[in-house]
Amino acid sequence: MKWSEYAEKLKNLYQKAKKIKHIEIYVGVVIICIIALIYSTVTVRNKASDESSTGTADALQTAELERRLEEILSEIDGAGEVDVLITFASSAEIVTANSTTTQVTQNQSGTSSTSSTSTTETPILVNNNGQSEVVVTKEIMPEIRGVVIVAKGAKDIKVRLSLIRAAQIALGVDANAIEIFAKK
Repeated sequence: MKWSEYAEKLKNLYQKAKKIKHIEIYVGVVIICIIALIYSTVTVRNKASDESSTGTADALQTAELERRLEEILSEIDGAGEVDVLITFASSAEIVTANSTTTQVTQNQSGTSSTSSTSTTETPILVNNNGQSEVVVTKEIMPEIRGVVIVAKGAKDIKVRLSLIRAAQIALGVDANAIEIFAKK
């Protein structure tokens, strides 16, 4: 085909498009679909990489919290060597900054009028060393499900009560979520 044939086909297509009523609605829907498609592919890629790094970050935070609690509890008189295990109800929840776009479309024909509103929320991305990253506004730590403390001096009831009280205060959990065991 020659360029003149392509130009003629484009002119015919343009003429047909001009005859379509409310073409701006169709164009708007197509644009929204394209944006949604792009957003979903970016989100899936980011989610896959975030899940692997989030799992590692959660494990590191948990290990650090357990280590700090072990240090504190081993300082209690008579506790001796202490090991701690903390379990969570879920993983940390990350809240992202979002950009909200609202589009209002109003159509009037004769005596009737219609209007439609569409709202889209997209996460705000920043460029960090050549990679797009989502802006995190806050991270909500998960609820602690239970705490297991194993201590050398846990046979003594006074030490056991001190360990429970210290873990309660340090972690903000109820006493029924804490179990104390004597170490060999």
